[in-house]
Amino acid sequence: MTPRLYFLLWLRRWHGRIGVAAAAFFVFMASTGIILNHTAKLRFSAHRVHAPWLAHWYGLKTEHPTRGFAEKGKLLVAANGAWLLGTKVIAENSAQPLGMVEAGGILYVATVEQLYLYSVDGALVDKVSRSLLPALPIIGIGSAQSHLMLQTASGVYSSADGLDWKMASPQGVAWSQTVAIPASEQARIEDQLSPSISAETLLLDVHSGRILGAWGPLFVDLIALVLIILAISGAVVFLRSHRQHAYRARTSRR
Repeated sequence: MTPRLYFLLWLRRWHGRIGVAAAAFFVFMASTGIILNHTAKLRFSAHRVHAPWLAHWYGLKTEHPTRGFAEKGKLLVAANGAWLLGTKVIAENSAQPLGMVEAGGILYVATVEQLYLYSVDGALVDKVSRSLLPALPIIGIGSAQSHLMLQTASGVYSSADGLDWKMASPQGVAWSQTVAIPASEQARIEDQLSPSISAETLLLDVHSGRILGAWGPLFVDLIALVLIILAISGAVVFLRSHRQHAYRARTSRR
């Protein structure tokens, strides 16, 4: 066997192996691309992936909550951008709450710039912000005589429904304060509030290669370049083989 023939056989063998690997990568990229086109319908953004190794990989710092806000038997705990009401996560990627009060069968949770209204079972009813609030920033939230009270930098305001506000006196207001989380609930709460990544973000980072850091997109680009080279070289090999077969067929008929 001549060195040239040996090299061609070696090249064809590795061309096939690399082609199979590249084809598998192409199938993966095509599949994730199709899914990414339908993440809204699949509600991937609403699904969170909780995994300590993933949080570490993304460099997310873990908060260990020790205190929360208690109101009418309900405990609100916030950590790692998420809010936990009882056993239900009611908000993610949210600011730190300032307190929680119940008035008229509605749970009100305040942040510095927003007021959230929840049903007693944790369903979001409404979110009030900026122009609909009496003043900003919000400093505290409380209740007095079944009315919702907000303490702001401009003073104290009272409302019966969280929408219409009027100036009020701070006297007699029961302001929402933090309480210690029961030791028996600490482990469960920490587990439910552990850092998480949305399924949509994770899939997008895997598809683009950003999951591997700064070099990830370059790796994906390299694989794409290999696919292009394989496609071109495969076409060249096919055309050369086709011409050789055609030439042999013509010479055999003479």
